[in-house]
Amino acid sequence: LPDFHRMRQLPVRQIHLALENEDFIRYDVIEQGIDFDLHYHEELVDTSRSARPFFVRQEPVSVEHWYAHDLPAQPHQDHMFSPNDHRGTLMFQISEFGRPRQPLVNSWEYVAAQIRRGTNSPFQQIEELDALKELGEEVAREAASEAEAERLIFDYVNRTMVFNGAWRPFPETPPDRVLEGEPSDQAAINLALLAILRGAGLEAWPLYVSDRHAGRINRDFPSLYQFTRLLIGVADGTDYRVMDAAWEQSRPGLLPVEALVDSGFLLTETGFEWVSVDPGFSLFDLDVTLDAELSPEGDLSGTVRVETVGYPAREIRQLLSARGEADDVMRQALFETYPEVLLAGTRMTESEQNHDYSLQMSSTFRIPNYAVSFREGMQFHPMVVGFLDHNPFEELERQGPVSLDAPERHRIRFRLRLPPGYRLAGARSEQVTGIPGAELREQYEISGRDLLIQFAMDIDRTEFPADLYGELRSIYERWVFLGRDQWYIEHNLD
Repeated sequence: LPDFHRMRQLPVRQIHLALENEDFIRYDVIEQGIDFDLHYHEELVDTSRSARPFFVRQEPVSVEHWYAHDLPAQPHQDHMFSPNDHRGTLMFQISEFGRPRQPLVNSWEYVAAQIRRGTNSPFQQIEELDALKELGEEVAREAASEAEAERLIFDYVNRTMVFNGAWRPFPETPPDRVLEGEPSDQAAINLALLAILRGAGLEAWPLYVSDRHAGRINRDFPSLYQFTRLLIGVADGTDYRVMDAAWEQSRPGLLPVEALVDSGFLLTETGFEWVSVDPGFSLFDLDVTLDAELSPEGDLSGTVRVETVGYPAREIRQLLSARGEADDVMRQALFETYPEVLLAGTRMTESEQNHDYSLQMSSTFRIPNYAVSFREGMQFHPMVVGFLDHNPFEELERQGPVSLDAPERHRIRFRLRLPPGYRLAGARSEQVTGIPGAELREQYEISGRDLLIQFAMDIDRTEFPADLYGELRSIYERWVFLGRDQWYIEHNLD
C-alpha cells in the first residue's frame, strides 16, 4: 500500500485513517518519524445474516483505525537530512495472503534473494560483460599494484561515461554501452565499473542505498523499493571504499551529497551486509597559505598555495575541464570577490597517494587597492579568502535537528608584511568558538611589521540536536564577522 504521511506545513485538528482489510490479506504497519500521540484500535464488524439458511458464517471484517488530534504546524526547515524522516509516516507491508491466509516472509534475506534471482541480478548482468572483464584483466597486468589498478579503472570509466541524469538502483540502459559513450543511467555505469574491477581481481560488490530525498532506509521495513541508487564498494581491509563513477569528476571515496546516507546494503553472491557509507573524502577540505606584502598604496601582492580534498577539489577539476586556463581557475576558485586581481604562474598537481586525490595549486597574485590608504594609516580585511557572505542559519530558534551536507575542514594562514613606516607592538592571542564536533579557532601573532593570522574551521560531525542550534549558529556568525572585520593601522606607530 502507499505510505500514509502527516502534513506538517499546516496545523491539523484531526487525522483519521481507516483501513478495511479484505479477508485474504493482512498488513504489518511500521511507524516512522511519529513524534506525536497516535491512537489505534481495531474494529471487528460482523457481516453475517443469521436468517439465511445453510449460511456459512463469515469471518468478521477487520477495520483498523489510527487517530491523532490537535497537531501544530511544523514548517519546513533548511538543513534537514530528509523531510521524509521527520514528517510522520505509516508504512504498510503485506504480512499474510491467500484463502486461508498464510504468513509471508518479509526479511532482508528475502530482499537479497529477490535481487540475486531476478532480472536485475547484478551478478548475472556482469557475467555477460566479457569485454569489460577482459579490460580489467589487462589493466591489472599493467598496474604496479591493486591500488593503481583501481585508480586507473575508476578514472577511465568516469572520464568515458555519459551520464543521462537518472539515478537508479537497477539499470534501464545497457551496461555494455557505457564505454561507447552512450548516455547511461547511474546503475548501468556502476555495473560497468563493477565488471572491470572484478576482471582486475579486485573484491568489489554492488551497494544499494537510499538518498536524502527519499530518506534513510528503514530496516524494519524490508523492501527493495527503498533503494534509490547503486554504488560500488571495494574491500579495503575490514572496511569498504565506496565510489560512484556516474558522478562527473568524482574519485573513489567522493560521493554526491545526496548519496551521503548512514548505511547501505552490500550484496554478495551468498549473502548481504549492512555497511557504513562514510567515505573519507566526501568533505569540504581547503588549506590556504598566503605570503604577502602590503605596499604603501594599499596593494597586496605575494604567493598563494592551496591544498584541497573532496568537494572543493572536484569543483576546481570541473573548472579546469571547462576553462582550461589555470590562472582563470585559480581566480574563480579563490579570488572571485576580487575582479581586479592579477594572477600569474598558476600551477596545479593532483596527488594520488593514499587514495586522497588531493589537489595542490600555487600562484603569484596582486590585488590592487586591497587596503584603503589614508594619510594617517590604512584599513584592510584580515581574512583575504575563505570567508562567508552570510550565515546559512538565519533563524534565531529551531525545533528540529540540524543536518549539514558533509564534514568541513578549513585552514587559512595569512602572513603579512606591512609597508615601511607601519609597526605594531608585539602580541599573540587566540580565540576559540565551538561545541563538541564543531570549532572555529583564530590565532594572531604580531611582531613589528610582520603579522601571522590563522583561521581553522573543523566540523567533524554532520548531525546536531536542536538544543545545540544556537551555539552552532554562533560559530557560523563568527565566521561571517571575520570576513567583514576590518583592521586599521596608524602610520608611524611606535
